[in-house]
Amino acid sequence: MKVLKMYDVDFIGGDLKEGMDLILTGIAIGKQKKTLTRKRSDIGRKQMVAYTNKLGRAASGYIFYKSGYDSVEGINMMLGITPRLEEARIISEYGAKFMMDLSDGLYSSLNQMKADYGVGFKIVEDEVVYDDSARKAAEISGASVYDIACGYGGDYELLFTVPEENYRDFAQAMESNNIEVHFIGETWEGENIVFDGKTWTKMKDEGYEHFRPKPQLGEIR
Repeated sequence: MKVLKMYDVDFIGGDLKEGMDLILTGIAIGKQKKTLTRKRSDIGRKQMVAYTNKLGRAASGYIFYKSGYDSVEGINMMLGITPRLEEARIISEYGAKFMMDLSDGLYSSLNQMKADYGVGFKIVEDEVVYDDSARKAAEISGASVYDIACGYGGDYELLFTVPEENYRDFAQAMESNNIEVHFIGETWEGENIVFDGKTWTKMKDEGYEHFRPKPQLGEIR
């Protein structure tokens, strides 16, 4: 309720999901300027792929919590979510096309987009910027920092694309507005692939999905 009040949002109701515990969910209803509306169907070829801030904080928090390394901080890292409302508005104003949040993880989101719209993604692993906590989480769990950053989810950052011809002007605009953005690849006509510094390989099918076991992070499940 504290976060709802912070962003002037009323809670009315929710939907139903599977589970044995009490889970409260909701739906957002509001007004949006047509010129600022970003749709998933706006994805297309020859677009640069980017996201806001850093990835892997929520997954690192989960590892800290489950391993007992720092349970309290782990919970705070998982639940300390900041809605990127202002960032979304500015990114839209400067010409972003497709946009979605990364609640289910980078790999899961890109694979979902490929399945839904047929557009592929070429991602460069070394361009993925992860949260500082990911290194310690990798040490504890045995998972790679890239699996922590890309294959778990819970970060709620914005994933979006920008037309190639607008890429440099867009990047300068984000810097002027103090919005942290990282470009990690591009869209194309092929399958979803990742470059590890040596070779291109098929993108992993990891991330959160209802009715599927939680992804394993090294020794942590």
